[in-house]
Amino acid sequence: MAKQHNLPHHQPLPPFLKAALMGAGLAFLLVSFFVLLLGSGDSSYGAWVFLPMATVSLGGAMGGVLLSYLMGLLQNQRVWQTRIGLFAGSLLYLVLLWLSLVAALSVTGHWD
Repeated sequence: MAKQHNLPHHQPLPPFLKAALMGAGLAFLLVSFFVLLLGSGDSSYGAWVFLPMATVSLGGAMGGVLLSYLMGLLQNQRVWQTRIGLFAGSLLYLVLLWLSLVAALSVTGHWD
């Protein structure tokens, strides 16, 4: 008789969750670089650093999901329509990142 292995089955992430994680990860890396560049003269980072990182990561997650949804809609379209959709989705992603960064830095008083 064959031995059964009771190993947990690996289930892949849903596409929207994968897109959200990728969008949030990229946004987190970008805002980390920006905050480190912004605070290069000040060696003591306070609690103000966490709000921009969280807010921009959330905006990046939403942008990643919207970009993934848009690309899913345009999957079987012509090449030029897909490229326009990719450009528009990427622009939307960057606008969401910018708006979330401005909102977070405005709340913390670092947006002048």
